[in-house]
Amino acid sequence: MARLGAGSIGRRIDRALDLVDRAAQGFSQALLMAIICVVSAQAFCRFALNQSLIWSEEVSAWCMVWVVFIGAIPLMRRDGLVSIPIFVTLLPPMARAAAVIISRAAGLAACLFVAWYGVLVVAGSFNMFSQATGLNTRYIKLCVPI
Repeated sequence: MARLGAGSIGRRIDRALDLVDRAAQGFSQALLMAIICVVSAQAFCRFALNQSLIWSEEVSAWCMVWVVFIGAIPLMRRDGLVSIPIFVTLLPPMARAAAVIISRAAGLAACLFVAWYGVLVVAGSFNMFSQATGLNTRYIKLCVPI
């Protein structure tokens, strides 16, 4: 029986995170394509057929909410979120390292708080049904804890 070392566990964690990262990217891309298709169908129906799709705006807005929350996964992993590092670059190297660690810890704390609150919202009893599609809004809010 082979022993698992720290390097082996680290590689497994990296592979799992890569899988989550690729899944989040693929899902975000699919949702963006869905938004394009829904909005294009709405424009066609409105201008060519003189009819309106009553559900298109709501569905595209829901997809955009999911894109924001799920698309943040690969951005956070690559440190691709918007930041203004001007004050951090003015610090000496040791203070700069401490500032980066503190900012990452604060970001993790914020993500954990949002996920915790998202679980409360999804599990709560104040979800309602959409007028246009008839879907429970719990499914839209599910992107927050995910």
